[in-house]
Amino acid sequence: SMCFNMGTANGMSVLEMLKLSREITGCEIPAKIVSRRPGDPSNLVASSENITKILGWKPQFSDVKTIIESTWNVYNI
Repeated sequence: SMCFNMGTANGMSVLEMLKLSREITGCEIPAKIVSRRPGDPSNLVASSENITKILGWKPQFSDVKTIIESTWNVYNI
């Protein structure tokens, strides 16, 4: 068996994700700014490169805005 990371290979901060999510959904998503926990990396970016190379799989949606919009459209009943 194999494990694969799934990501866009483009870094984005939690605050950037929160701002974009609020813009797309029109909802005030509650958030609290706190210090990083011990052991948390300062930067972490995932890529889908290996799953594409090994299995030939490619994501249908590869940019964060489209991912948030499509998820919102599916679950916003």
